[in-house]
Amino acid sequence: MIELKKINKSYGDLHVLKNINLSISKKEILSIVGPSGAGKTTLLKIIGKLEDMDSGKVIYNGEEINNLKGSRLCEFRNKKIGFVFQFHHLMPEFTVMENICMPAYINRNFKESEKYAYQLMDTLNIKEKKDKFPTNLSGGEQQRVAIARALINKPDLVLADEPSGNLDTEQAKSMYDLFNTLRNQFDQTIVIVTHNNNLAKLCDRTVTLEDGIVS
Repeated sequence: MIELKKINKSYGDLHVLKNINLSISKKEILSIVGPSGAGKTTLLKIIGKLEDMDSGKVIYNGEEINNLKGSRLCEFRNKKIGFVFQFHHLMPEFTVMENICMPAYINRNFKESEKYAYQLMDTLNIKEKKDKFPTNLSGGEQQRVAIARALINKPDLVLADEPSGNLDTEQAKSMYDLFNTLRNQFDQTIVIVTHNNNLAKLCDRTVTLEDGIVS
């Protein structure tokens, strides 16, 4: 589904990503691990076209997406990719329902998106929170709202950057079970950047990014 070919990225004299080659299969749950500062988030942003690489190719379902710009790029990200950020970036002035539906409201799919939001909230066990504001939610509930928002446009690919803090074995299993449910129910491919080895071990596959190289 996703192919990265010879991806390079530098910040000044710091060569962060060095000729990265990586293939990601449809409906795979892939974890990316490695030390802090290794470039894991940078790689995730390049996959999601939130950041440009210096050289290389990103191929999505057989189509090279390197040159997507402007409205075409915005449409691609909005419809094809869901992002779950480390800091959930929920909008405090909007309710849970409004936060989840915001990416779909951009496309003016009001009725359909709200119907789908109920389904997502039910799956994520936050249906009773629909009229609450983010400040009235626990960290875990905010996380689930962010995940629902990432899924509202039924993207093929979900990119999760440190979707949780330090999890013990039981919590990591719960997090994986959630992603696995979403994968099976909504046919998503999921890429997770994580420091948590308990979570990484449960994924279909784990790659390590260190010294700019994937192994």
